[in-house]
Amino acid sequence: MNILIIEAYSAANIGSGALVENSVRLLKENFPGANIEVLAQTPESIHKLTGLPCAHELISLPLGQSRPRQMMWLLRTGLWMTMHALAVFLRGKRLPLPESLYTFDADTLAAIQKIKAADMVVSVGAERINDNFYKAILFSLYMLWVVQTYKKYLVLFPQTIGPFHFRATRFLSKKILNTCDVLFLRDQKSGEIVKEMGISGPVIVNTCDVAVLQPAVDPEEARGLLNEFNVPEREQPLVGMSVMRWSYIKAQGTSGYEEYKRAIATVADEFIGQKGVRVLFIATNVLVEGCREDDVAAARDIMALMRNKDEATILGRVYSPAQMKGIMGLLDLCLVTRMHACIFSTGICTPTAAINYQFKLEEYMRLMGLGEYTVDIDKVTTDNLRALMERAWADRSVTREILKSNITAKSANLKAEMARLPEYYAGKTDERDCAEKTP
Repeated sequence: MNILIIEAYSAANIGSGALVENSVRLLKENFPGANIEVLAQTPESIHKLTGLPCAHELISLPLGQSRPRQMMWLLRTGLWMTMHALAVFLRGKRLPLPESLYTFDADTLAAIQKIKAADMVVSVGAERINDNFYKAILFSLYMLWVVQTYKKYLVLFPQTIGPFHFRATRFLSKKILNTCDVLFLRDQKSGEIVKEMGISGPVIVNTCDVAVLQPAVDPEEARGLLNEFNVPEREQPLVGMSVMRWSYIKAQGTSGYEEYKRAIATVADEFIGQKGVRVLFIATNVLVEGCREDDVAAARDIMALMRNKDEATILGRVYSPAQMKGIMGLLDLCLVTRMHACIFSTGICTPTAAINYQFKLEEYMRLMGLGEYTVDIDKVTTDNLRALMERAWADRSVTREILKSNITAKSANLKAEMARLPEYYAGKTDERDCAEKTP
């Protein structure tokens, strides 16, 4: 059996790496002996992480390139998308047009061949189908549509669906999602959006993000990773902070990035001065290996506003998901803005507070029983963030117990739901075999 994972990104985005790594583990458990390959934005980084054969994504976005190059890419890609849609139409009229006649990019042609060779295609995009990423959603939907035109069994591993701000993307998303085979959802609000949209075609499964299953390195190895940045080994509480430069459409509040920076810097200074902690800025996106976002730069922005800089450290390197989770296990408290920073910290039962930059993060915190320890990113102030962190600090022991229970339950649920995937696949392939034999 050939399984192709698509919509991987870069291992320099640790969340993306965790999605791929744990998806591979689940697929190997449930489809023993299957041949698994990956299409990614930066295949070299994903290959280094997983050891699996990796190739370029069907549509690789021109991230980090100059505007003229991006415009040329858009022109070429738009032309290819039009030609491929025409080829699909002609195929339906029994007038096949080989892909090699209109696909001049070798990476795109190789991706098509891998899709055609697959028995099952699994998307690990997780959050591509929403209008906050309005520049990329149409390309993600098109790639899923291409998989469907080759009549491949298409599974979307745990996803956040929405929000939608535009009628066109909502309409197209409904069309594509309705013709998937299995749709795993990772939060309650996505389930509500899917139901409201009238999506009923696929098997719909409510569960959680696959990264809750992420293993961690042991504490000794994690401490060694901190030693690389000269973090003192003296007895001192550690508070982690996952921060990001952010902007997205349809923000509701009046606060912005400047207020976000000031609030975090002030609270970090107060925790250092009043509680004797050391602050670790933990980057889950680093500007290497094709990753377009830079959490290290955001940490520097905030650290520049701090008085107690000597008691703060920026962990400015790429870690594997297991290393990152191990570091999270050394923390007494973690303030997160990034989704997978939250999943790693809660997954190792570290008390966590969250600044929600999309509803997916608040939904995850609710899933873990920590919904009261969150604030929306466009409503952050120094006062409300201080109150949030003080409450999270005071409740640390209780929070650890809540997380132990919920992580165990959610992990068991995810494994049980994924264990049914072979059953879904067998049932659908039997239906297709019967349909092909019926005159």
